[in-house]
Amino acid sequence: MALDWTNDPATSDVYTTVLAQLLERDVAAVTMDFTDDSNIPTGAIRWSVANSRFEKWSGAAWANLSTALTDVCKTANNLSDLADSGTARTNLGLGSLAVLSTVSNANFSGTDLSVANGGTGASDAATARGNLGCGTIAVENYPLAVAKGGTGAITAALARAALGAAASGVNTDITSLEAATNIDIKPSSGAINLITMSASAIGFSTNGVGRWGIGTTGTLSPGLSNTYAIGATNAVVSTIYSVGIQGHADYNFTVKGQAGRGIDFVVDGSYTAMTIIGTTSANYLQVFNQGGNSTKAPQTVAPDDWWEIRDALGVARFIPLYAAS
Repeated sequence: MALDWTNDPATSDVYTTVLAQLLERDVAAVTMDFTDDSNIPTGAIRWSVANSRFEKWSGAAWANLSTALTDVCKTANNLSDLADSGTARTNLGLGSLAVLSTVSNANFSGTDLSVANGGTGASDAATARGNLGCGTIAVENYPLAVAKGGTGAITAALARAALGAAASGVNTDITSLEAATNIDIKPSSGAINLITMSASAIGFSTNGVGRWGIGTTGTLSPGLSNTYAIGATNAVVSTIYSVGIQGHADYNFTVKGQAGRGIDFVVDGSYTAMTIIGTTSANYLQVFNQGGNSTKAPQTVAPDDWWEIRDALGVARFIPLYAAS
């Protein structure tokens, strides 16, 4: 029932009405619920379920009780209204760690933090290494020795020396190159020299077979006798300069021209003294005169000797030879 706190109960009310009104006032005061009441006394306190807070009646409206209270902590102040924050921390059982932004060796105390919690579980280096499963290499001083997988040095030059490696510049300590598919040499100037020391020869191999070699006397020789040629039909040598060409005792000496090509014998650097003209059917020999005419008359003067020349069919032809007159 609605209750008028100023006028209920009235003197004209019957006994039963008065008892009901008194009961209603007691319930409203105990539950602090004045929802349906009127003429509520100024300063009355209620609990607002809708606002989840205590409210005070000003005589005209309900106001948040916390705005009118003193000596209480207000949620909006985030504990800044405490008179003594240090005493408050002490009362809460908080130590000095509660006001630190960082923790260092100077202000740390307590038991060693276990490995499971992100620590080492130890207060000394040796025990910490053991707890972390570190081996003896963890205490090795660098540089690490070559025998233990290091270079034994703190500079590139000392490391190469310890490893027996060569530098990227001029090297005098390379004794062998293996499994190299390409050696690209690009000098900035001058020639490329392949030099051996003392009595060492230079060998050239392909497919693991020695093809050519330059001996200690400078002679260029094939790895297998009577096997390799200089040049090929599709890659010929323009000129070979030599003071002499000597055949081998075990092989016929052959001067070979390709089909349809002749063979010129040149003297004095440019004069063609003799030409063997090659054709598809026969070979013809032309000998060019370099002196005066002979005084000998063929067929009337007996020759001193003959040259026999056979054509492609094997038919013999004879050239008379005379002693100089």
